[in-house]
Amino acid sequence: MQEHHSEVPFEPDDLKPDREAAERLRALLWEHLAIGATRRFPDGKITESDEGEIRFAVSHAGGKVLIHFGKPVAWLGLGRHHVVELIKILQKHADEL
Repeated sequence: MQEHHSEVPFEPDDLKPDREAAERLRALLWEHLAIGATRRFPDGKITESDEGEIRFAVSHAGGKVLIHFGKPVAWLGLGRHHVVELIKILQKHADEL
């Protein structure tokens, strides 16, 4: 699959009609949802490079579903329950595009 990504937090410069909504979403994500690394290992380490639990959020803007990690992320490991939950969330946002 080839899609968009960035190490820089989402900046909706090219989405002027959605800019106000995106600004409200960004404020909510950073201030209230506490996305990003927690420095906890609730299920132990799966590799030496494992940096532990990360909280992330899913949204949509400009015809794209966005996954906000709060930091650069090279890989993500999810258990079965979280995979199923993420699929449902992604489908919900895809349906709203």
